[in-house]
Amino acid sequence: MNKLPRTIGLAPSEMTSDELEEKLRKERERVTSGLEEYFNRPTKRPTKMPSKPSPIEAKLQAALDELGMTIEEFREVKREFEEQRRAEQQELESEEEESDDTGDGEEDL
Repeated sequence: MNKLPRTIGLAPSEMTSDELEEKLRKERERVTSGLEEYFNRPTKRPTKMPSKPSPIEAKLQAALDELGMTIEEFREVKREFEEQRRAEQQELESEEEESDDTGDGEEDL
């Protein structure tokens, strides 16, 4: 425990203001030079190479090529189809609720 101040240095409260300013100046220089070195290095992080398409993606792309569609067009058609299906489902549910609400006039006693 006696070697701790030598290892990590004095606490800021134990330093004079001049010593503290000098320590902070050196630390700023160290961090700044490290950041500059990092951002100015010639090689950036390695990028992942694009993987080969899965068999399903390849089949989908072949089918779209045969139809003359792009992926974006396919996604748009799919989105429209799903919206239409949801609307029909909601319509069926509302019809079922209405038919449940309208009885033949006789109530169970």
